[in-house]
Amino acid sequence: VFQRCCPLMVPLNGEERLAVLHTLVMGSELVHNFPSVDGTGNFFKDLTIKLAMEYPWFLNEWQALLILNGTTGSKDAKNTSNRVYVDAEVSIYGCKAFAEEQHPTWEEASDRLLYVAHNMRQIDTGNNVFFGNVSAVFRTSKVKDNVLIAPIDTGIYEGSCNNSYGPNLPIDCDAWKDDPIGTLEFSDHLFLENLQIWAK
Repeated sequence: VFQRCCPLMVPLNGEERLAVLHTLVMGSELVHNFPSVDGTGNFFKDLTIKLAMEYPWFLNEWQALLILNGTTGSKDAKNTSNRVYVDAEVSIYGCKAFAEEQHPTWEEASDRLLYVAHNMRQIDTGNNVFFGNVSAVFRTSKVKDNVLIAPIDTGIYEGSCNNSYGPNLPIDCDAWKDDPIGTLEFSDHLFLENLQIWAK
């Protein structure tokens, strides 16, 4: 597996590989991309520069959606772009389901997470610009105790393995089944799962 993704890791022994991975995990940026203005480069309503200037905290996607629309849209589960968020947040992250899926309250929206990319590949844009043309980089020392990590983008996992919403990519869904999500400090169990998921 290492030969394909990270050839520099091949000559290292297990302890050395783990040390390199720990350094990458703790040293890599945590990034959230969002559109500069409403409706640019994002399939889900999100924070904009204007909204960022109006609120003293970093809004999550559900809060931004309520401010911009007042509703989360259609309940057509297979065709709604927010379906992937709903499914991942409830089934993977253990969030409580909204009482009314189309109309979460501000309190319910505020209890949801903010998605970030763990920029271990050191991409200049921080994350895929598909999510927006602005990159917010969080100071790891300030947020490290608030971060949960999955071995794969949970939207890709939900779309590919649970058919909740596209994309449907050829990944090994069986590589991640029962293991819990991790934190920045405790994520060793996810390294091999991540590689195995993409090895298909």
